[in-house]
Amino acid sequence: MVNSPLEKIAEELFQEWLDAARGKEFVARDSFLARAGQCNCQDILERKFNDFDILCQRFLSPGRALIPGTLLGDYQLVRSLGAGSSGSVWEAEQLSLRRRVALKVFHPLVALSSRSESRLLREAEAAARIRHPAVVAVFGVGHEEGVDFLVTELISEGRTLSNWFADESFRPLTKKKQCQLTEIFEELASAMVVAHGEGILHRDIKPANILLTE
Repeated sequence: MVNSPLEKIAEELFQEWLDAARGKEFVARDSFLARAGQCNCQDILERKFNDFDILCQRFLSPGRALIPGTLLGDYQLVRSLGAGSSGSVWEAEQLSLRRRVALKVFHPLVALSSRSESRLLREAEAAARIRHPAVVAVFGVGHEEGVDFLVTELISEGRTLSNWFADESFRPLTKKKQCQLTEIFEELASAMVVAHGEGILHRDIKPANILLTE
Protein backbone atom coordinates (compact mmCIF):
# COMPACT_ATOMS: atom_id res chain seq x y z
CA MET A 1 0.00 0.00 0.00
CA VAL A 2 1.36 3.45 -0.93
CA ASN A 3 0.94 5.79 2.08
CA SER A 4 2.86 8.99 1.23
CA PRO A 5 3.66 11.16 -1.80
CA LEU A 6 7.31 10.00 -1.71
CA GLU A 7 6.27 6.35 -1.61
CA LYS A 8 3.92 6.98 -4.52
CA ILE A 9 6.76 8.47 -6.59
CA ALA A 10 9.06 5.56 -5.69
CA GLU A 11 6.36 3.05 -6.60
CA GLU A 12 5.78 4.74 -9.96
CA LEU A 13 9.52 4.60 -10.70
CA PHE A 14 9.66 0.96 -9.62
CA GLN A 15 6.73 0.05 -11.86
CA GLU A 16 8.38 1.90 -14.75
CA TRP A 17 11.57 -0.12 -14.19
CA LEU A 18 9.59 -3.38 -14.05
CA ASP A 19 7.88 -2.62 -17.34
CA ALA A 20 11.25 -1.83 -18.96
CA ALA A 21 12.90 -4.92 -17.45
CA ARG A 22 10.20 -7.21 -18.81
CA GLY A 23 11.18 -6.22 -22.33
CA LYS A 24 14.95 -6.59 -21.94
CA GLU A 25 17.42 -8.99 -20.36
CA PHE A 26 19.04 -6.19 -18.32
CA VAL A 27 17.87 -2.71 -17.39
CA ALA A 28 20.24 -0.58 -15.28
CA ARG A 29 18.76 0.82 -12.08
CA ASP A 30 21.16 3.76 -11.74
CA SER A 31 19.07 6.19 -13.80
CA PHE A 32 15.93 5.29 -11.85
CA LEU A 33 17.75 5.74 -8.53
CA ALA A 34 19.10 9.09 -9.76
CA ARG A 35 15.58 10.25 -10.62
CA ALA A 36 14.43 9.05 -7.20
CA GLY A 37 17.25 11.06 -5.62
CA GLN A 38 15.99 14.21 -7.30
CA CYS A 39 12.62 13.55 -5.62
CA ASN A 40 14.12 12.65 -2.21
CA CYS A 41 12.86 9.06 -2.33
CA GLN A 42 16.01 7.17 -3.33
CA ASP A 43 16.08 5.18 -0.06
CA ILE A 44 12.48 4.04 -0.63
CA LEU A 45 13.24 2.90 -4.19
CA GLU A 46 16.40 1.10 -2.99
CA ARG A 47 14.27 -0.85 -0.49
CA LYS A 48 11.90 -1.83 -3.27
CA PHE A 49 14.81 -3.09 -5.37
CA ASN A 50 16.19 -5.01 -2.38
CA ASP A 51 12.78 -6.62 -1.72
CA PHE A 52 12.59 -7.54 -5.40
CA ASP A 53 16.03 -9.19 -5.30
CA ILE A 54 15.07 -11.20 -2.22
CA LEU A 55 11.88 -12.38 -3.90
CA CYS A 56 13.87 -13.44 -6.97
CA GLN A 57 16.31 -15.41 -4.83
CA ARG A 58 13.45 -17.15 -3.02
CA PHE A 59 11.22 -18.10 -5.92
CA LEU A 60 13.05 -18.11 -9.25
CA SER A 61 15.07 -21.26 -8.54
CA PRO A 62 12.66 -24.22 -8.11
CA GLY A 63 15.42 -26.26 -6.47
CA ARG A 64 15.94 -23.72 -3.68
CA ALA A 65 12.86 -22.23 -2.03
CA LEU A 66 10.05 -23.80 -4.02
CA ILE A 67 10.51 -27.51 -3.38
CA PRO A 68 8.15 -30.50 -3.23
CA GLY A 69 6.14 -30.20 -0.04
CA THR A 70 6.05 -26.38 0.01
CA LEU A 71 2.63 -25.03 1.00
CA LEU A 72 1.06 -22.12 -0.84
CA GLY A 73 -2.23 -21.64 0.93
CA ASP A 74 -4.49 -24.57 0.08
CA TYR A 75 -1.92 -26.05 -2.31
CA GLN A 76 1.05 -28.32 -1.62
CA LEU A 77 3.70 -28.55 -4.32
CA VAL A 78 4.35 -32.08 -5.59
CA ARG A 79 6.87 -31.73 -8.44
CA SER A 80 8.23 -29.18 -10.89
CA LEU A 81 6.83 -29.49 -14.41
CA GLY A 82 9.00 -26.84 -16.04
CA ALA A 83 9.81 -23.15 -16.23
CA GLY A 84 9.56 -20.35 -18.77
CA SER A 85 10.06 -16.63 -19.17
CA SER A 86 7.02 -15.71 -17.05
CA GLY A 87 7.45 -18.26 -14.25
CA SER A 88 7.51 -21.92 -13.26
CA VAL A 89 4.81 -24.60 -13.41
CA TRP A 90 4.22 -27.14 -10.64
CA GLU A 91 2.01 -30.13 -10.05
CA ALA A 92 0.26 -29.52 -6.74
CA GLU A 93 -2.29 -31.08 -4.40
CA GLN A 94 -5.30 -28.97 -3.51
CA LEU A 95 -5.70 -30.10 0.07
CA SER A 96 -9.32 -29.04 0.66
CA LEU A 97 -10.62 -30.94 -2.40
CA ARG A 98 -7.95 -33.67 -2.51
CA ARG A 99 -7.30 -33.18 -6.19
CA ARG A 100 -4.21 -32.62 -8.30
CA VAL A 101 -3.90 -29.31 -10.14
CA ALA A 102 -1.23 -27.32 -11.96
CA LEU A 103 0.13 -24.10 -10.44
CA LYS A 104 1.86 -21.50 -12.58
CA VAL A 105 3.99 -19.43 -10.22
CA PHE A 106 4.72 -16.05 -11.78
CA HIS A 107 8.15 -14.48 -12.16
CA PRO A 108 8.55 -11.44 -9.85
CA LEU A 109 8.86 -9.24 -12.94
CA VAL A 110 5.26 -10.23 -13.62
CA ALA A 111 3.99 -10.64 -10.07
CA LEU A 112 5.19 -7.23 -8.84
CA SER A 113 4.11 -5.24 -11.88
CA SER A 114 0.73 -3.63 -11.22
CA ARG A 115 0.05 -3.42 -14.97
CA SER A 116 0.96 -7.06 -15.55
CA GLU A 117 -0.99 -8.19 -12.49
CA SER A 118 -4.10 -6.37 -13.69
CA ARG A 119 -3.77 -7.85 -17.19
CA LEU A 120 -3.18 -11.37 -15.86
CA LEU A 121 -6.21 -11.14 -13.58
CA ARG A 122 -8.41 -10.00 -16.48
CA GLU A 123 -7.11 -12.80 -18.69
CA ALA A 124 -7.56 -15.40 -15.92
CA GLU A 125 -11.16 -14.29 -15.43
CA ALA A 126 -11.80 -14.51 -19.18
CA ALA A 127 -10.02 -17.88 -19.46
CA ALA A 128 -12.15 -19.28 -16.64
CA ARG A 129 -15.23 -18.64 -18.80
CA ILE A 130 -13.91 -20.69 -21.72
CA ARG A 131 -15.49 -24.09 -22.25
CA HIS A 132 -13.67 -26.06 -24.92
CA PRO A 133 -12.14 -29.57 -24.88
CA ALA A 134 -8.84 -28.25 -26.27
CA VAL A 135 -8.41 -25.53 -23.61
CA VAL A 136 -7.03 -26.26 -20.14
CA ALA A 137 -9.57 -25.26 -17.49
CA VAL A 138 -8.66 -22.34 -15.22
CA PHE A 139 -9.76 -22.79 -11.60
CA GLY A 140 -8.53 -19.56 -10.02
CA VAL A 141 -5.69 -17.28 -8.96
CA GLY A 142 -3.85 -17.08 -5.66
CA HIS A 143 -1.40 -14.96 -3.69
CA GLU A 144 0.57 -16.40 -0.77
CA GLU A 145 3.69 -15.03 0.94
CA GLY A 146 4.62 -12.79 -1.98
CA VAL A 147 3.93 -15.48 -4.57
CA ASP A 148 1.30 -14.99 -7.28
CA PHE A 149 0.05 -18.08 -9.06
CA LEU A 150 -2.60 -19.35 -11.46
CA VAL A 151 -4.46 -22.60 -10.71
CA THR A 152 -5.40 -24.75 -13.69
CA GLU A 153 -6.42 -28.24 -14.67
CA LEU A 154 -3.49 -30.69 -14.54
CA ILE A 155 -2.69 -32.59 -17.73
CA SER A 156 -0.80 -35.52 -16.25
CA GLU A 157 -0.54 -37.67 -19.36
CA GLY A 158 0.53 -36.70 -22.86
CA ARG A 159 3.37 -35.09 -24.74
CA THR A 160 3.96 -31.85 -26.57
CA LEU A 161 3.45 -31.45 -30.28
CA SER A 162 7.15 -30.57 -30.61
CA ASN A 163 8.11 -33.89 -28.99
CA TRP A 164 5.81 -35.70 -31.39
CA PHE A 165 7.47 -33.95 -34.33
CA ALA A 166 10.91 -34.96 -33.00
CA ASP A 167 9.94 -38.62 -32.51
CA GLU A 168 11.50 -40.97 -35.05
CA SER A 169 8.14 -42.71 -35.45
CA PHE A 170 6.72 -39.46 -36.83
CA ARG A 171 8.81 -39.86 -39.97
CA PRO A 172 8.05 -40.44 -42.74
CA LEU A 173 5.01 -38.17 -42.79
CA THR A 174 2.42 -40.69 -43.88
CA LYS A 175 -1.08 -39.85 -45.07
CA LYS A 176 -2.42 -41.06 -41.69
CA LYS A 177 -0.16 -38.63 -39.81
CA GLN A 178 -1.16 -35.84 -42.17
CA CYS A 179 -4.78 -36.52 -41.27
CA GLN A 180 -3.89 -36.49 -37.55
CA LEU A 181 -2.15 -33.13 -37.94
CA THR A 182 -5.15 -31.74 -39.79
CA GLU A 183 -7.45 -32.84 -36.96
CA ILE A 184 -5.12 -31.28 -34.36
CA PHE A 185 -4.98 -27.93 -36.13
CA GLU A 186 -8.72 -27.90 -36.73
CA GLU A 187 -9.28 -28.35 -32.99
CA LEU A 188 -6.69 -25.66 -32.19
CA ALA A 189 -8.39 -23.25 -34.57
CA SER A 190 -11.74 -23.99 -32.97
CA ALA A 191 -10.26 -23.32 -29.51
CA MET A 192 -8.76 -20.03 -30.67
CA VAL A 193 -12.12 -18.87 -32.02
CA VAL A 194 -13.64 -19.45 -28.57
CA ALA A 195 -10.70 -17.74 -26.82
CA HIS A 196 -10.85 -14.73 -29.15
CA GLY A 197 -14.55 -14.50 -28.43
CA GLU A 198 -13.62 -13.92 -24.78
CA GLY A 199 -11.05 -11.29 -25.74
CA ILE A 200 -8.01 -13.54 -25.14
CA LEU A 201 -4.98 -13.48 -27.43
CA HIS A 202 -2.60 -16.35 -26.56
CA ARG A 203 0.57 -14.62 -27.89
CA ASP A 204 2.73 -17.75 -27.62
CA ILE A 205 1.17 -20.57 -29.64
CA LYS A 206 3.91 -23.02 -30.63
CA PRO A 207 4.39 -26.82 -30.71
CA ALA A 208 6.06 -26.80 -27.27
CA ASN A 209 2.89 -25.29 -25.76
CA ILE A 210 0.47 -27.76 -27.31
CA LEU A 211 -0.16 -30.95 -25.34
CA LEU A 212 -1.42 -34.09 -27.04
CA THR A 213 -3.42 -36.57 -24.99
CA GLU A 214 -5.39 -39.67 -25.79
